[in-house]
Amino acid sequence: MLVGCGAKMFFNRIVAPLFLKKDGNLAAADRAEREELPPLLDYLERELGTKTFLLGEQLTIADLAVASVLVNLSHVGVEIDPQQRPRLRRYQDLMFKRPSFALLLERERTILASSR
Repeated sequence: MLVGCGAKMFFNRIVAPLFLKKDGNLAAADRAEREELPPLLDYLERELGTKTFLLGEQLTIADLAVASVLVNLSHVGVEIDPQQRPRLRRYQDLMFKRPSFALLLERERTILASSR
């Protein structure tokens, strides 16, 4: 569900206009952000609880999958509010600071900035 929601936003706001040179369906992207995304982020906030990672204290493929969507959400301007979702924001910050993510995130931001 998170992947599908994120895809609606990323494709319509980034891929279609910047790389396909087509209008994205911004209404669908806005609707996904407004209606689909909040309950998904709330779910992740609850699931994190006091754990460092989604399934406990060790990084798993689940973390890589979720963090990848969080990267794409950040590219379309979605900010995880640390007041509203402190656990998820801490988790996002932790994942984005991992060397593997930090390097790729910076590269993607450079590519997107040069494509606008």
